[in-house]
Amino acid sequence: ATVCIQHAPAAKQDAGALWTTAMGAPLEMPPVLLTDYLSKTLQVLVQDKDHRLTLIRCTGKVLWRRTLDGPVLGGVQQVDRYRNGKVQMVLNTASSMYMIDRLGRDVDGFPAALKGTACAPLSVFDYEGDRDYRLVVPMEDGRLLNFGIDGKPVPGWTSNTLHGPVAAPLEHIRIKGKDFILCV
Repeated sequence: ATVCIQHAPAAKQDAGALWTTAMGAPLEMPPVLLTDYLSKTLQVLVQDKDHRLTLIRCTGKVLWRRTLDGPVLGGVQQVDRYRNGKVQMVLNTASSMYMIDRLGRDVDGFPAALKGTACAPLSVFDYEGDRDYRLVVPMEDGRLLNFGIDGKPVPGWTSNTLHGPVAAPLEHIRIKGKDFILCV
């Protein structure tokens, strides 16, 4: 598949491009490919310098645009919040966590304001593979915030404060039946 995204209308279409879509401003993050659960095709999600998210169908048609409170940190992940085969996208900015449906609407409980400033993308963990997701957000002050799929803090969660901000996405590992979160 070939994707061509431009920030201003071009006089002519590049040879070999299947489609082009004019954006209102230069891109702030690289394009992210997401799966549409209905058509099983890939869609393109981009964010421009004005913090506008745009979801583009595989044909080049813009499905929706919406503005966030800042740049997306890292990538975008898809989850099945309601366990019904319909997926939502999960992402975060420095100050908020978002869960957005395929039509560009906020899912109940989102956006969720973060208490502090996030320093890296949130990580989605499904410890047992049963879609009981946890959203873990690393903060500038060394804390790790742990949220349920409803956007509310996980009761009883405590973590040691790290010596500094996290530099990469968090990873989950299991050793001899014990769960660990790996932080760099």
